[in-house]
Amino acid sequence: MENCIIDVGADTNGSETKKMRRGNTPIIFLEPNLKAFSRLQIEPYDMKLPMAIHKENGVVEFNLYQEGTHSILETNVDRLPHFYIDGYSGNLAVREAWVPRKTIVPCIRLDTLINQLGIKHVEFLKIDTQGYDFEVIKSLGDKIGIVDSLVCEVQITAEEVYLNSSKKSEIMEYMTARGFKLAATQKQTFDQEENLFFIRERRSA
Repeated sequence: MENCIIDVGADTNGSETKKMRRGNTPIIFLEPNLKAFSRLQIEPYDMKLPMAIHKENGVVEFNLYQEGTHSILETNVDRLPHFYIDGYSGNLAVREAWVPRKTIVPCIRLDTLINQLGIKHVEFLKIDTQGYDFEVIKSLGDKIGIVDSLVCEVQITAEEVYLNSSKKSEIMEYMTARGFKLAATQKQTFDQEENLFFIRERRSA
């Protein structure tokens, strides 16, 4: 595969990622939640895989929360009702909705996936893994050099929503060292999350 877009943690229909498509550029959607995976509509030249991206290849314990929310990470469940505004209801989180229902899903590193599919160039990489985004980026390894741009998500609440989740400062330092610059930010979920848009500024040494 010469060129593609990769969507890690696709939403119900992958609509935001599809907006980034130019012509018939194929999109690879990765979604380990089988319910969400089954609803994902793709073009014949796209691909969807029921897998999580992880720092290792194999299988991983996966946490299912309320409808449309899932992560490799566990939530700060006892503290959420005190500070987190639920993105669906607009009210403070209800503890019962954020207690994990655990399952096991297949997982793969991004550099392994890229090698297996023979991908030469990634136009755009979208990551939305509920706190695990930095580990997804790091799983690119040296293959980050074939990525032109990416968007990832970080929590910007005073307390952690997901335990041991990605930190904005860590992602910024990592991406800058690899030749990317922060092109834009976008707050969402009642200003509790922020999307970070990076574009390649230079090739890393």
